[in-house]
Amino acid sequence: MTSNNDYNLLSKDVMTEILSRLPLKSLFRFRCVCNDWYTLIKASYFIAKNQQKNNIRLLVHHYDYKILRYCVGIFPDETLGKTSPVYFNLDELGIQNYPDCLIGPINGIYCVYGRYEDHMCLWNPATNEFRHIPLPRPDLPSYIADFNNIFGFGLDVMTNHYKVIWIRQFWDDDIDCPYDPETISVYNLCTNSWRLFDYYFDTMRSIRNSSGNDTYINGVYYWLTDSSYNDFRILAFDLNNENFRELPAPSDIPKTQFGELASYSDSIAIIIYHPTEIENYIDIWVMKGEGFWTKIITTGLILDILAPLGFWNDDHLFIRTRSAHLILYNINTLESRDLGNYGGDSALLVHKFRESLFSLKEGDNSFSMGQP
Repeated sequence: MTSNNDYNLLSKDVMTEILSRLPLKSLFRFRCVCNDWYTLIKASYFIAKNQQKNNIRLLVHHYDYKILRYCVGIFPDETLGKTSPVYFNLDELGIQNYPDCLIGPINGIYCVYGRYEDHMCLWNPATNEFRHIPLPRPDLPSYIADFNNIFGFGLDVMTNHYKVIWIRQFWDDDIDCPYDPETISVYNLCTNSWRLFDYYFDTMRSIRNSSGNDTYINGVYYWLTDSSYNDFRILAFDLNNENFRELPAPSDIPKTQFGELASYSDSIAIIIYHPTEIENYIDIWVMKGEGFWTKIITTGLILDILAPLGFWNDDHLFIRTRSAHLILYNINTLESRDLGNYGGDSALLVHKFRESLFSLKEGDNSFSMGQP
């Protein structure tokens, strides 16, 4: 016979499974049913279980020239192209006018940076919670100006601590050239502090933020770097030991091509294209091991391309066109779907994420969900 304890254990497992399949709006209400449900729904393992059952959503981030500010919107469901994005009121983030950098997501959380207001925060779009991050202030002479900001955001898989990488590049106004060295800072959410350290990059190479997709894979964040000859290399940062390493790009890429870095099936991919050509094809290379690349496809002819923006799934690619449209392109059937016009904004980026109950307002212990 089944004992009362076994029955209670089974009941709890069944109830956990049922609740984990519910949408976030329902779970917010059900937290008030009883203390047991409140405790369960706030538990990190339940939050992770619920997030994995949520549908993947598409988030767009672009500048709206009509209202002169950056905007963030989410498509309501997976039927992309049949509905328009629903936009957020970003005033609550304290980065009212210039949330020009959006990195992530990790467990449904984004790192948001406003360059001109010099603010940074973490943001959960599903709950609209945010948490401001104190910024490091480098002690530099007055003639040294801010020039470029490169970011990464990921999870230290050894400690489950969330970290932000900030590479700051400066300009020396006195001699009108880049200021060396860059300032590199790593923020640890658990300690709410930054660590500054030195790393000397090749001054002939530029570090590029990713195409807007999450290029964090298994504890490592990746950036694409290139020189004036489009000689690509990969810069990797291990969030566990907080070390950089440089990896080769595919050796067969012509020097005249353009490239974007994106995630593809839990791997890093380079999307190679040439927007100045009338007949434009795209080559997609996937890194099977660090520094080992395989070309998986060369697409058919794509017209009016300005830049690829990453993948929706393994066979669909987002493309920003010269006519300011966002296109979802099937790399196998060559069919495309128009997802709307975004006002000629070359800063249009897209992200895919799953909604999460992950809390940003309950102290550092809430940040322990494990792998995204």
